Amino acid sequence: MAWSWGTVLGFYMAGNHPDLLYAYMAVSPAINQWESERISLKELRQKAVAKKNTQAIKELAEVKIPFENGLQNYYDRKWLSIFNGETIDDTTAFKKYFLEDPEMISLFAEANNINLFTSLLNINCPVYFFAGRTDHQTNFAITERYYKKEEAPKKELFWFEHSGHLIPVTEPKAMQEVVISKVLPQIIAE
Repeated sequence: MAWSWGTVLGFYMAGNHPDLLYAYMAVSPAINQWESERISLKELRQKAVAKKNTQAIKELAEVKIPFENGLQNYYDRKWLSIFNGETIDDTTAFKKYFLEDPEMISLFAEANNINLFTSLLNINCPVYFFAGRTDHQTNFAITERYYKKEEAPKKELFWFEHSGHLIPVTEPKAMQEVVISKVLPQIIAE
C-alpha cells in the first residue's frame, strides 16, 4: 500500500516487480500529477476570484505549472488547504516543507514528470485504488480515468465520499474496513 507521493514508488514496484507483490493498493495516487496540478490551480484561481480574496488572487497569480520554485508550490498548497477548510500556520512544518528544503522542489518535479497514461497501462498483479471523491491534489477524475484504462489481472476502485486527498486521516475506519473486508479476502482467495 502506498499513499500520494508513495504511489510513485508503489507503481514502479507493481509495474517492474509484480512477482514480489500479492497486490498493490494505491491511496490518492499520483497518476499524471502535472495535469492534476493544472486542474487544481485553475480551480483555486476561480475560487479566489469568487471569494474576492485579494491575497489568494495575488499569490496564485505567481504560480506556474510546473512549479519553478518552492514558493510557487507553497502558495498552491497553502490555498488548496485553506479552500478545503484546513487551517494553515505559516510557522509550522507546512511552510518549512516547501520553502526551507531545497531538495523538495527537485524531488517533487521528478515525481511529477511521471505520467502513467503513457508509461504504465498494464500491471501484472491485482491493483486496488482508493480515491477521495473531492481529491483535488491528486485529482479524483484522473484516478478514475486511469483506473478505466489500466489493465490488471484484478482491479477495483474504492470511493471515499467524505474525503479529499487525506483518506487515511479523514476516513481511517472506512479505509481499514475496505482493506479488511474487501481487499484481503480477494488476495487470500488467490
